[in-house]
Amino acid sequence: MTGRCGVGVLALVVGFPAAGFAQDGGALYRSHCASCHDVSATRAPGRDSLSRLTPERIMFALDTGVMQAQGLARTPAERRALAIYLSGKSFGTEPGPDIARMACKEHPAFSSPFSTPNWNGWSTVPTNTRFQRAEAAGLDAARVPRLTLKWAFAFPGDISAYSQPTVAGGRVFVGSVGRRVFSLDAKTGCVYWSFLADASVRTAVTLGPMTGSTTGAFFGDLSANMYAVDAATGKLLWR
Repeated sequence: MTGRCGVGVLALVVGFPAAGFAQDGGALYRSHCASCHDVSATRAPGRDSLSRLTPERIMFALDTGVMQAQGLARTPAERRALAIYLSGKSFGTEPGPDIARMACKEHPAFSSPFSTPNWNGWSTVPTNTRFQRAEAAGLDAARVPRLTLKWAFAFPGDISAYSQPTVAGGRVFVGSVGRRVFSLDAKTGCVYWSFLADASVRTAVTLGPMTGSTTGAFFGDLSANMYAVDAATGKLLWR
């Protein structure tokens, strides 16, 4: 009789693992995350913002993104449970960002990017004062209060942004928390190209000359990788 009971219990455990051993995303959140994400003073995104993300996007943040340090303290199963709980969605149910829908219809040549007013990298001068002279900026301080919004660009799948935009040759180059570096049309905000890095890109993109007439776009990611891509096309040159 004892042997039969043992077999019965084993069959129950093997047959229904989810009921007894599924990770509780809500309990994990309350124990390890709520102290920051439920307090607006911490500047951490709240539950409402996190619910707009896909579970894949939250999992990326915990694995290799901005929450990697916190994610290392949790097991893969716990991170997955948190991603499902916070997003309110199952993995594989939400389509990824459709970059093609944001693409520019025309691709004019990208040449002589520094022959017109530009902002290259984190600052325009080696002293990092982040000051742009009127003749270099193409406008003076008196015109700044009269500026109006021309377009806005929403980073696909992201709820925060850190990278300093670089502006040169009629294009805007900017990295994202979601690993993508974008080259946008400065007049319309449409996408000329996007490059997918291995981890979040929080640095400013820096442009510089390379062999021949190629202009390189240089940046790093949070996994200690450095990249050089063709600023005109987004093609990887080296990493």
